Amino acid sequence: MEKDKKVIIILTIYLAFISLIFFNENMSGEYNSLMRDIIKYTSPSIAIYFGYSAIKYFSAKTTMGRCALFITLAAASWFIGDFLWTVVFEDAVVSIADIPYLGGYPLLLIGIFFAIMSVNPEFFSDWKKLTTYIVVAVTVGIIYFNVLPASWDGSVSVIENIATFGYPIMDLILMLGIILLLSLTLKGNYKISWIFIGIGAIIWFIGDIYYAMNYEIFSSGTWIDLTWNSSYVFMGIGLFYLKYNAEKLLNSAMDFKQKRKGTKAKAQ
Repeated sequence: MEKDKKVIIILTIYLAFISLIFFNENMSGEYNSLMRDIIKYTSPSIAIYFGYSAIKYFSAKTTMGRCALFITLAAASWFIGDFLWTVVFEDAVVSIADIPYLGGYPLLLIGIFFAIMSVNPEFFSDWKKLTTYIVVAVTVGIIYFNVLPASWDGSVSVIENIATFGYPIMDLILMLGIILLLSLTLKGNYKISWIFIGIGAIIWFIGDIYYAMNYEIFSSGTWIDLTWNSSYVFMGIGLFYLKYNAEKLLNSAMDFKQKRKGTKAKAQ
């Protein structure tokens, strides 16, 4: 069995397992809580591990290596936010944990920028395409805030307003970045990577939207945590395929080179 199939099978089993944990209401409360805490720290570790592996393979000096670096840093930033929020601040609505939470978005966007640069470096210098995308982005933004309006709540503090208002804005920017990335890379050698990373971002978006609409009554350990945990897994698969596809392309090139040498030797 090929390496990628083994990884997919193992992580599919893991996703099925964590889904069972989060939706199983018959499991003992204390045991269920323990398992959810373990999952909360295991899931981001999957993305961080495969991200580190990709960074080590490509080197952070390359465009693809920087892409893997910033996506991994985003996962690590959210991991730190999870730890601070659940362990230090005990599920507070607004806390210092919001800094690494919100900080993960620009890191992921920088990773997406480098991903686009690796496959279509001319995009940002093509003013016609760039202008078209900006128009589409503004239109999507208007529709987004009409469907999910975000307004200033005078009944809560300024910091709480900034923190909660920041998530839907960052989610919108992230979605626009993912849509652009997928539209430019679906025919490339690394399309599987971007599809999985895109799926992970979309699932994260769903979790964030739910949180933005219910943050006053939200508490960790509920089924919505499954969205963020599964998002890490999909991003991890995407990062795995970055390295796997690069290795596969390199091996194919080497095999082709060896065959050409063999053909020339026979001709002589």
